[in-house]
Amino acid sequence: KAVEAISRIPVDTALIVVGAGPKLKSLQELAMSLGVDVCFLGEIYDESQLAWLFLEACAVVSPGKIGLLAIHALAYGTPVITHDDLDRQMPEVEVISEGLTGAFFKHGDVADLAEKMTKFLLDKNKEVRRDQAIARIEATYTPEAQVAFITSALKNKLEGKC
Repeated sequence: KAVEAISRIPVDTALIVVGAGPKLKSLQELAMSLGVDVCFLGEIYDESQLAWLFLEACAVVSPGKIGLLAIHALAYGTPVITHDDLDRQMPEVEVISEGLTGAFFKHGDVADLAEKMTKFLLDKNKEVRRDQAIARIEATYTPEAQVAFITSALKNKLEGKC
């Protein structure tokens, strides 16, 4: 969907695809047939390379299930765009707050995905959004935050408040 969506975006931009899999060849062919600027980087496991990509990106797009990628991207302050069918998502989708730490496009709707992507490309508040994304991760998804949540739950249980 992201390759199709980039062809509908009215600004001069490129899509960078990280990863490999059974759909790679068909995505490359689609990009060529649409004449869009898509750079396929393959699999990347080096954190310094991933950090650079996250920090340079206007947003991370995951047209399928979003999992730990959401946490990883937001830890760098990069908003996440994924589909809105929560029954087809992973639990980490809860970290995305519409308009703050990312956006949801209508599942299967390329035009809506393009609209969401354009919003982040043209965002004038990129630094504010980055700060919000990082704050969200630090407040809820660090080991320290998770320990505090678990401790609180256990305390409430032991005190009979649950």
